[in-house]
Amino acid sequence: MSRRGSGIVSLILFVLAAQAAQADSPDAPVIPRPKHPEPQITTQPKAPGVRDIATTPPKPMIAGTTACDRLTANADDPAHIGDTVPFYAIDARAAIAACRQALKASPTNARFALGLGLALDKARRYGEAMTAYRKALDLGSATAVAEIGSLYHFGGGVPVDGGQAAKLYQEAIDKGSTLALTNLGLLYADGLGVKQDYAKAVKLLEAALAKGEIYSYSELGRRRRHQGPRQSGLALSAGRRSRRAGCELCIGAAPA
Repeated sequence: MSRRGSGIVSLILFVLAAQAAQADSPDAPVIPRPKHPEPQITTQPKAPGVRDIATTPPKPMIAGTTACDRLTANADDPAHIGDTVPFYAIDARAAIAACRQALKASPTNARFALGLGLALDKARRYGEAMTAYRKALDLGSATAVAEIGSLYHFGGGVPVDGGQAAKLYQEAIDKGSTLALTNLGLLYADGLGVKQDYAKAVKLLEAALAKGEIYSYSELGRRRRHQGPRQSGLALSAGRRSRRAGCELCIGAAPA
């Protein structure tokens, strides 16, 4: 290779290294998480200020997809149809109207009841959201159990009750909920309604991570910082990994 060619390669490697260092900087701007995270990589419009990390190409419309599905499809719901929508990206006003219409046409459809609950939850109409979630639960939605748990966890229209949230999360986990794994892990990490247990928190967050809940990378990093200096490297790695995986709302690995 000529000296000129070698110089060009060196320059390219220097630029790539500089870009990687900047991307991994703990000082990079981050956005706080919403009430309960849905950090899916979707084709939904980004919120103002959110970095465009990764998106999936648009998919063909699936037969049976309704406006309610397009506006509220939840990654934690095994019955969802089409691309999923992060909680923070739900257009509450449009989704409430669409899901009410869909539920009116199919009053025994648990997916539509869940979608209505999510839309009302996003609109902070918690009492109505609880009613919709309970209807979805009665119709067989396992995801509704985790969503009801989140209302108790974060005080959505009811007093914060970590104990009740923990019971609901465990029930949801038994039914296959990934969101419940993350949120129950947070309860154990914070000692809210349960005895504080970082080891158990990390175990739950790792289980959620293994099931594709990329938000758990960020929470795993934050919780590992509580386990002592030996875990600091793992904490930093976990926080960076969450961003690389596409978690646009993840809290970074740097201490608050």
